[in-house]
Amino acid sequence: MILPLWFKVLMVIFLFFLGASVYSFLNVVIFRVPRGEEFVKTRSHCPGCGKLLTPLELVPVVSYVCLGGKCKKCGSRIGIRDVLIE
Repeated sequence: MILPLWFKVLMVIFLFFLGASVYSFLNVVIFRVPRGEEFVKTRSHCPGCGKLLTPLELVPVVSYVCLGGKCKKCGSRIGIRDVLIE
């Protein structure tokens, strides 16, 4: 059975976002488990001051560039490694 091109494109887009979501969750688990932090119930926060991140700050590359690699509240540096992993 030959699939139409539009279906293949939609499948690639769907699989990309599914993979990115799973990988992002695993990255959170890898970051929080050694520190003894809860990774399911708590929201993402600044490791420096603990400020909860807003929805726009949760987009890794965009928020890193817009905020200059710093926390919006306390100004602590956010490592480029975290952005590159995402």
